[in-house]
Amino acid sequence: MSGKRTFCHALAVSVAAMTICGCRSQQSESTPQLIDDLQTSAQLRTRASAARLLGARKAVQAVPPLITALREPFPVRVSAARALGSIRDPRAVEPLIQLLTDFDVFVREAAARALGDLKDPRAVAPLVTALKNRNQEAGPALSKFGPAAVAPLADCLADPVASTDAEAALVTIGKPAVGELIRVFGSDTDDVRLEAARALSQIDDPRAAETLNAGVRPGDVKLAAAAYRFLLRREDEPGNQELLREALETYGRPDMARDFCGSGNRVLKMLAKNWAEEKHYSQVIPECEDAGWSRRP
Repeated sequence: MSGKRTFCHALAVSVAAMTICGCRSQQSESTPQLIDDLQTSAQLRTRASAARLLGARKAVQAVPPLITALREPFPVRVSAARALGSIRDPRAVEPLIQLLTDFDVFVREAAARALGDLKDPRAVAPLVTALKNRNQEAGPALSKFGPAAVAPLADCLADPVASTDAEAALVTIGKPAVGELIRVFGSDTDDVRLEAARALSQIDDPRAAETLNAGVRPGDVKLAAAAYRFLLRREDEPGNQELLREALETYGRPDMARDFCGSGNRVLKMLAKNWAEEKHYSQVIPECEDAGWSRRP
């Protein structure tokens, strides 16, 4: 077994060395030579490496062959998509949109990232569809579009598959998303309203604060749990600590406990520490570890 492991290790080192050597030799090639490698090499690794280097050089003359390479086998397809995102030529938008429905998840995600880098309005609707189809890079890509993506992302808060990623993208966009989030916060659908509250609680904006201050009422523990980050910023206001305690006990999650521990408030930190001990989360929330505060003797 030891001999087999040694052989496998030696083989891995050899392959890595070959890859590094190949990449080094290609780095010294001219752009036309790299384009020729991309189009004619019999080695997929060489073609993929050529695509990466062309992207790093932002070689506009390589855009047509890189678009053609989007139809090549997996490693070349992914590298070509990433390269086109780096070059940011509008000719790549439609081919990359088509790649959002590729059978390979890594290719779909590479296409989404590239479209986010291109920021062409034609990609917004296809990226929203990709978001609803669980493309994990679609949300971050849409966040790069800023205000242009706010309305479709806000609509996604009603989609149980896309809502969490849509919320994260809206938080990344920040203040330009607040107006639309306030509109959605007025929804009659409880889950949609909660998603909007989660997003608003993470955006430091007077309009968001005013909306949540009016919306979060004593006893509304579910909404308090959704907007707990907002309440943490106003922990000293009457009733907020008690509402936060109820939110943690009823709807607590490790990330919530972690934020309680990082709030700087001794009472909230102790509440979170006790919660983490009861739920056996202490090991994954080191922020709450403080032997001097243990409720146990």
